[in-house]
Amino acid sequence: ESVIRNLKEVTDSKGLNISCDLADMRELPYDNEAFDCILAYHAIYHADTSSMECIISEMKRVLKNEGEIFVTFNSKNSPSFKDSRHERIDNNSIIKKEGIEKDIPHYYADSEEIRRLLHGFKFIRLRQIEDIYEDGNGWHYFVHAKKVCEK
Repeated sequence: ESVIRNLKEVTDSKGLNISCDLADMRELPYDNEAFDCILAYHAIYHADTSSMECIISEMKRVLKNEGEIFVTFNSKNSPSFKDSRHERIDNNSIIKKEGIEKDIPHYYADSEEIRRLLHGFKFIRLRQIEDIYEDGNGWHYFVHAKKVCEK
């Protein structure tokens, strides 16, 4: 809620008219095919595998045919996925047990899993990138894809 409040303050101060909604990613409060594009930059992977499947299904539902997505996934190459201090909750997900994201689930994928999740999308670009931080590193997939018209 605080992020949406801050975003609204910034956009209002700049004279931008945007709509901000707080909702469960697994049950989006929008009509079918309501959006031309979805941007989910470092957002949807705070989930377990079953929730991730719901999230992708909802994104597909609210995206128009030929609509595009820009999505980030955590990569299984990330040291945090392999860190035994975190609780494993399924084959792709952990709950971090320390740090700023303590007790928050994180979903991790490889390219095969991403292709499975995004069935019904045509990949425009799929990149895996290592982010290097002052105190460590992490790997992410950045996906740009288009919803394929279902016949």
